[in-house]
Amino acid sequence: MLEFGLKGGRDDIMMRRIFLWSVAGLIVACAWIMISIVVGPDYNLVRWTVVEVTAPGWLIGHSMQLNQYWTVLINCAAYAVIGMLLEAFLPSSR
Repeated sequence: MLEFGLKGGRDDIMMRRIFLWSVAGLIVACAWIMISIVVGPDYNLVRWTVVEVTAPGWLIGHSMQLNQYWTVLINCAAYAVIGMLLEAFLPSSR
């Protein structure tokens, strides 16, 4: 079980940062869903390239039909993995 105590150890800080990466993925995916609802899908625009880079769930959505909530969950997981890799391989500032 994960405990976020007030110890302030390196593990707690790392878990918080990974969680923040996941929240960032949620925000990015929700923003793109709102934009696509308002503007409508037009696959000839350059913005769809930006969507595929910032929201990996849409890459999977090209090969198989996914609901929007799955793309949000995939994006959260992808950003959490990116955050975990960055936390593991980049030196911390402290």
